Amino acid sequence: VLDRSLFSSVSAIFEEPIHSEHGHYIMDGRGPRSLGTVRPRRILRAIHEPGEGGKWKYRLGFVDGDDITYWLTVTDLTWRYFHDHERQTRTPEEIAVQVTNSLRTSEIYLRIGLARGWEQHPDRCYLQLTGVYTFPDYLKGRTFADFAPHGK
Repeated sequence: VLDRSLFSSVSAIFEEPIHSEHGHYIMDGRGPRSLGTVRPRRILRAIHEPGEGGKWKYRLGFVDGDDITYWLTVTDLTWRYFHDHERQTRTPEEIAVQVTNSLRTSEIYLRIGLARGWEQHPDRCYLQLTGVYTFPDYLKGRTFADFAPHGK
């Protein structure tokens, strides 16, 4: 599935201009698809940091096949649960270093999708990372259920 949905770059997925004002987005209703996969040329850094209202923000920086740098929000539930779980025993900085190093030494596929517009920007679909897949697996065979908070 990953190889069948693979594109050479982020822009090749959407076939539309990607705007970079307060994040990366394409205009609503444009382009032939809303989801695709890339193999990044280089991983810059995995970040998760405190956000508003006690929530955490998860981002990944990478360079794509067109040599364009992206910093995208990671919405992948497994990624989020994994980081939340690891934060019980390590600092966000320690986790970021370990995950970044793991990604840099793995074969990696990034699934990139579009978020719907919202009240402030209803005409924009922001790019987001909906899946992070590595070989070898950074989860070591575990799934989101292994990291899910109790009651979820």
